[in-house]
Amino acid sequence: MNKICDINRTEKARKTLDKMFSGGIFSIFMNMKKIILLLLPVILVISGAAAISYSEADKTPAEDAGITEDVIEPPPLPKTGLSFDKEFHNFGQVIMGEKVKTVYRFKNTSDKLIKITDMISSCGCTVADLTKFDYAPNEEGDIIVTLDTTLKEGLITKTITLKTDFPSRSEIHLSLAARVKMPPHPDEKSVEIIMSDKCRLCHIEAGKDLAGGYLYHKVCWQCHGDPMHKPKTINIFDSGFLKARTDDELYNAVAKGIPGTGMPKYLDKEQGRGLTEEQIRSLVEFIRSNEKKGE
Repeated sequence: MNKICDINRTEKARKTLDKMFSGGIFSIFMNMKKIILLLLPVILVISGAAAISYSEADKTPAEDAGITEDVIEPPPLPKTGLSFDKEFHNFGQVIMGEKVKTVYRFKNTSDKLIKITDMISSCGCTVADLTKFDYAPNEEGDIIVTLDTTLKEGLITKTITLKTDFPSRSEIHLSLAARVKMPPHPDEKSVEIIMSDKCRLCHIEAGKDLAGGYLYHKVCWQCHGDPMHKPKTINIFDSGFLKARTDDELYNAVAKGIPGTGMPKYLDKEQGRGLTEEQIRSLVEFIRSNEKKGE
């Protein structure tokens, strides 16, 4: 019945508008109030239907069930697994040969038992000790890490990788850093002391398994200099020095030393404590290849 009334009203409004428009522009303006009054019922019907349609479609499942926002609980925070007091440690400046330690403390902040399934060091000089591998909820533990700086020099960084059975944090990386400095050089008059235990670390062992420029920058630069340090003795890269000497003479100077000078011998076949013949030859090649740089 309401729909029939709405149709009749719309038809009546259309006929009235046709009659009013036929009177010209002046008649339209004069009868504008009548136009608004005639269209008002139609506008109200359309807007009411739209409002009903929007309110029905916009309902959420919670509103349909009669649940309001103030009773919906927020989701629980994710568990963190093993929570550490730190995951990076800086030892600062360390003297070569020192063994330094630090402790990484942690706690199982989850509600489940966590197992550490593996622990891997990035280098054999870094050792991590752990007393146990299973940790109950709220249980605490320590990882003691020891860094051996023997034969290390300059800025070094190492990593300990932990693997656990906790899905959201199955791999944890603990890192450390140190700046290793060579020990102060003792005031020694005898060059033969280079083979002693207290001098071998810097002058022999530091060049173990190295050759050429790498070997030079480990065992030779202290006296003969490098791009960052002036030589304390003769500049072996000077073109005049090198042109006056054969490769055999350079080899013998390193292998046998030069009596009466500060040049010790580096070849010790009997004791096997010095450089190898191959290493000494690689030093000669490196020095000769840099001859032009000393001009």
